[in-house]
Amino acid sequence: MSHAFNTSVEGVFQEFKRGFFQVCDKDLVKLFRPRELQEVLVGKDFNDWARLKQVTVYEGKYNTTPLHPTIQMFWEVFDDLTEDQKKAFLCKYST
Repeated sequence: MSHAFNTSVEGVFQEFKRGFFQVCDKDLVKLFRPRELQEVLVGKDFNDWARLKQVTVYEGKYNTTPLHPTIQMFWEVFDDLTEDQKKAFLCKYST
């Protein structure tokens, strides 16, 4: 098992590490915890769905109120989606 996850990829990892530290300063990287560094490099998952509802702007015939029955039905369905389904929906339909 150690061979598969460590030894077999050692050369590739060293090349990645060399390239990574050409772009990112080693001393600066040391300031971050692993999770923080991941968020800086990859981004943070969005999961404040209540906030998304609050700041959503409605247009067209729905621009007057989020109380429109169609809007309410949308949020009911959206709320029942899994986290992955919500993210996939947003990726597919965002502009």
